[in-house]
Amino acid sequence: MSEINFLPEKYIKKRRSRQRLVFECLLIVCVAAGIVYGYQFLQRQVNTLEKQAEQLVTDGTIAKAKADEAARLRKEFKEYASSLRVQQEVGLPITHSKILATIASLQPDSVGLTELILECDQPTPAPPEDPNAKAKPKRKKKKTVEPVRELRIQMVGLAPNDDRITDFFGRLDNHRLFRGVKLEFSRQVKVDNLAAMRFRITCNVSLDRVYRSKEAQKELAHAD
Repeated sequence: MSEINFLPEKYIKKRRSRQRLVFECLLIVCVAAGIVYGYQFLQRQVNTLEKQAEQLVTDGTIAKAKADEAARLRKEFKEYASSLRVQQEVGLPITHSKILATIASLQPDSVGLTELILECDQPTPAPPEDPNAKAKPKRKKKKTVEPVRELRIQMVGLAPNDDRITDFFGRLDNHRLFRGVKLEFSRQVKVDNLAAMRFRITCNVSLDRVYRSKEAQKELAHAD
């Protein structure tokens, strides 16, 4: 049985036109929604990338600050090590006053010193580095024997006889502070028409040792 459409052709065309319009509106709405969603997605991606870029800039600034701080600390350490080395080279491990006090304690009452000389060699400073010089390849440094650092002492004095000089010499020679004690000469002289013995004694004090007082040694022994 065949179906007969009683609707006018004009009405059918109008209805199809309305359907197409609705479909096109729905398509436009879907496209617009897709565009909005895509824009929001891209905006989130841009915001994320901007935050990452800001974080990278912050990290770079922090890293640069840390590198500058490390360079400053290295420079300060080099300056401190240099000043400490100079202080160790110039400074003495034992003061002159302690050396003089030790000599005075060993000196017999009848012996008098007319001349006392303490001298040591000046340390040789390292040559300054030329910042413009080209870096040379590192080579193995030859082992060099550093000279022994010593304080040289020369004592000239008067004694009533050779026995007092021998006594003074023996006290110096038996003391652990002094090394290489020598009696350079002793001869008879007249002082205010009185006979006396003039002598000269030389000795050395090592500057490559650590000297501690008896109190410090007792504290270390007690700590051990």
